[in-house]
Amino acid sequence: MREGDPEGIQQGCGIVARDGSPTPAGPVIHAPPLSVRAWVWMLMVLLVLVYMYLMVHWPRAARIGLFWAPIPAALLLLVDRERTLLPILPLLFALGVRAYRFGPFFPNGATLVGFAFFGYYAITRIVRNKPVPVRGTTQWLVLAAVGIQLVSIFVSIHVHGQHTWNAIRDGSSVFLFFPFAFILPDLLRTEESLRSLLRGLLVALLVTGSVGVATYMSTAGFSRVDIAIGYVYRMRVGSLFGAPNVLGGYLDLTLPVILALAFTEKSRKWRILACTAFVLGFLSSLYTFSRATFILATTGSGLVIAYRFRRKLWVPVIALAAFGLFMAKNADTFARQLSLVTEPEELYMQPTLLHRYITYRSFINDFESNPVSGRGWGALEFYHGRSSLFSFWDVRHTVSTTQINSFGGLNNLFLNHAVKGGLIALASLLLLLLAMLSASLSAIRRVRSLMAFAISASLLAFLAHHLVDNLIRWAQINAFFWMSLGLLIAISRIDRKGESVLAQ
Repeated sequence: MREGDPEGIQQGCGIVARDGSPTPAGPVIHAPPLSVRAWVWMLMVLLVLVYMYLMVHWPRAARIGLFWAPIPAALLLLVDRERTLLPILPLLFALGVRAYRFGPFFPNGATLVGFAFFGYYAITRIVRNKPVPVRGTTQWLVLAAVGIQLVSIFVSIHVHGQHTWNAIRDGSSVFLFFPFAFILPDLLRTEESLRSLLRGLLVALLVTGSVGVATYMSTAGFSRVDIAIGYVYRMRVGSLFGAPNVLGGYLDLTLPVILALAFTEKSRKWRILACTAFVLGFLSSLYTFSRATFILATTGSGLVIAYRFRRKLWVPVIALAAFGLFMAKNADTFARQLSLVTEPEELYMQPTLLHRYITYRSFINDFESNPVSGRGWGALEFYHGRSSLFSFWDVRHTVSTTQINSFGGLNNLFLNHAVKGGLIALASLLLLLLAMLSASLSAIRRVRSLMAFAISASLLAFLAHHLVDNLIRWAQINAFFWMSLGLLIAISRIDRKGESVLAQ
């Protein structure tokens, strides 16, 4: 409608004639959009205000990181790159062992990478108006577990009087990377995208295993850690993860998965790389000299072989015989692991197991005295008798009033929750276990693939390891755990179109 048209005037979304009768709707005239220059000025003012706030309340290193790090992420918004970034994350997580201080927090590289990715993903969802879908039993169980854990943290702060940041940091450690349970099913919608992330896991294991084996082979002399009880070895390998037990938890999660990938890969090059990564990773698991890792990584990998060749049982039998022969020929080197079979009657005298008995007994008594809400997350722990000798490893807890840099995992995931969070935290952990079970059953029942079985076997081995350790609270391990759970959910939702998803 042109200006001065005598036929009618524009009102709202349509046109009305001079006499008030409606006429067919004409073109809608919208208000002019906010100019680019105005947006630029508004953004500049906002950035200046943010930087002034950071200058007053944060140290220089943290200020630079918080202010400049989002800029590359904002540039990435020009292209949809979430699926491109996913395969890179496993290697970055494996390399991110170094910790940094940001105010009351002590994140390591893996945490910074993970949170940067979560922030980038959230921004892309908002900009593109794509909500994160929450559907299925598993994801609702995860949300319920997070909610109950928040209640436990709230009780720790406002009922037990624990230091606020201590309680938040300690209580949130298990759920640090839980967004992966929602992000991976959203991004991995095809078998090709799923295979791409699995190849990223393969590369991370290849690098980690190579470093572990090279470190052990290049070490001269012997370790003095267990020489007093008759075990002589060069060292306990921690590879990129810094500590042998932490490396063991990572290998529990990845070895069965990469072994399954070696069976299901279509590319010969990637199949060879998968076999190489598995061998190097398995050798690294032996070089950790961790008895739990030895049993559980071997069991998880054995289950994958048994499932793959369930119609040819002679193959797993031969594999088991070959492994037994290898261990027998190297019995002197791996005497620490083999003591579970060769000297079971002497295990109770070993300090590494004796102190667990003493501490577990103390934790059970502590839980019975505070069954509902525990001692509170972020509680300050100390040894009975104020000594770290094994005979005095009777750990006690009290209220923390100052910041604690690192927290003990109490060598047991379940007792850690019982002591610090009581029945409330145990309810949260139970829901998480149900989410793992739900994801495993759903993926295996709907897809019936070797990969779904392998990931489920790795989670089972990882869970069993937490009877004698608490590895999920380590940021690197936490990232790989939640990625495994997210992979299971994604596998169960991929449209198969008549074809199996990474199965044989």
